Amino acid sequence: METQETLHDLELPHIDFNWVEKQSKPSFLKKALKLLDLDGNYYPELSNAIHEKLKKLDPKYKSIISKYLL
Repeated sequence: METQETLHDLELPHIDFNWVEKQSKPSFLKKALKLLDLDGNYYPELSNAIHEKLKKLDPKYKSIISKYLL
């Protein structure tokens, strides 16, 4: 029986492009962005992939992020 990942369990080593592709929960993706930022944002391509996935999953996120990019 596979255990379900919880938001509390999410750690930096779990976050990679494959994880982002499979992820369907915006809350997990947002936490992943926070973890990457706290680590110094050494993986900008990974952060960009998370932003793009969030735009697809959460219409509110897309409108919020576009305000900051203007």
